Amino acid sequence: MWCKDAPKFQDLSKSTENELLQIAQYFEQFICTTNPDITCPPAPVHPSKLRLSEVIDVKQDLAELLNRVQRHTKCSETYCLRKNKRKGGKLECRFKYPVELKDHCEIVISEDNDVELLTARNDRYLNKYNPYILQTWRANMDISPVISKRALVNYLAKYISKSETQSKDMTYVMKELLKNTDSDKTAKSVIQRLYIQSCCERDYSAQEACHLIMGLPLVSAGGRKFVNLNFKVLESDNWVQLTDDESSTSKNYIEKYMERRSEFEHETLWHMAKKYVLPKGNHHPNGLDAIVRVFPRVSERTKNDSDEYYKQQVLLHLPWRYEEQFLELYDSWETAYLLNEQTIKNNSDVQCNFQDTDPDEEEFEQRNYEEHYITEQFMTSSILGPSQTTTQIELGRREIDLRHDWHASAAKYDQYGGIPVIKSFVQDKRKETNSDFSVPLMPSVTFTCEQQSVLNLLKLQIDSIKNPSSTSTFALPQSVIVQGKAGTVTLLLDNDFIVT
Repeated sequence: MWCKDAPKFQDLSKSTENELLQIAQYFEQFICTTNPDITCPPAPVHPSKLRLSEVIDVKQDLAELLNRVQRHTKCSETYCLRKNKRKGGKLECRFKYPVELKDHCEIVISEDNDVELLTARNDRYLNKYNPYILQTWRANMDISPVISKRALVNYLAKYISKSETQSKDMTYVMKELLKNTDSDKTAKSVIQRLYIQSCCERDYSAQEACHLIMGLPLVSAGGRKFVNLNFKVLESDNWVQLTDDESSTSKNYIEKYMERRSEFEHETLWHMAKKYVLPKGNHHPNGLDAIVRVFPRVSERTKNDSDEYYKQQVLLHLPWRYEEQFLELYDSWETAYLLNEQTIKNNSDVQCNFQDTDPDEEEFEQRNYEEHYITEQFMTSSILGPSQTTTQIELGRREIDLRHDWHASAAKYDQYGGIPVIKSFVQDKRKETNSDFSVPLMPSVTFTCEQQSVLNLLKLQIDSIKNPSSTSTFALPQSVIVQGKAGTVTLLLDNDFIVT
């Protein structure tokens, strides 16, 4: 929902307390967490069954709706309770209920720069709502302000990739089959039924089903490309030495970065992967930054991965030609990271540039594979799926047409003298024969009046073709329809016509 005259801000972590207070007060007029009557008893008629036009007391209706559809009434392990690993596995509500009560509205920024709006609250279990929308919608709702680009991206990514409810596992299916299977059935028949019900199918999400029905691509990145940076190529055990006859196109992007041109000497690996196509150094298609994926995925929090994490950060966000150059200057990767931490953070700062988004740009990605982009198996499979949009290519210009040797079949006719000889084969054979055409003798058959009239008509038509200058006393019909059962008489008539 877009709000007119909303306050403008880019980074709330740099805002003053007065600016944060003004932003909080602006959003407080749209978002509420106060309950006008917590003790309001249930209405005799469920409030969702009433239209807004049927409501008599608006305040009473709001309280009845809040207590019936907008409160988090019960926590359970099957619904919202999850183990918090940071607190020793303690069960906590994933919706963070009960919430602390507040008498004022404020914006809170955590140590991780997570921004959250906390409104005035008198009910620890009440979800955020807008009175007008709630009473119009007459059902549960949720509302939050967009005050963080990071939160917006996380929200969109979460719901775009949200999966459907998973199908039952094979153990459950087997138990159900055994319940409905006669005791005299063999184990083989039960296993066959199990595989028929499970192995030949998979779960289709609602999003995938809609894309298949509408013929939309299953993989899209808004026109952006994927670049994979796999640091495993730097390990000696996995290094593959290229032979002289192999082209440079088979090299990994990291290898191409190490051999980049001198004008990119001070560019980091991360920046090069996002901006440029190597080895040529051209910008990515459409001028859009690529989506960089780094492998293997390591974390600073894991002790076993800490050194690998420091190494990755240094190689990603500091310019280099060969990895040993850092170990020549520093005694460890951790030291190299800590001494250049500020530079690494500046180079790795990811900003979501929504202002530069063009509303007229293509909604779906135009696939244009470059040499260093690795096509994942699921991407290839999605192209082969049903109802996929295929590029229209002129017949004869397709890849399969260009690779086919169209002259190979011509060699089969060499034993007969080649194509030119075959073209005139029939005419040449006729000249060699020089035999007169023999007219077969017609059997002695008496035609009926109708048959004889048809035969006479056919002869007149043939004479008119042979002698175009001859005139007829009547207009000759161009076609004759012969009705009746197929038989000898009809065949004889046809034969007489052919001979004539």
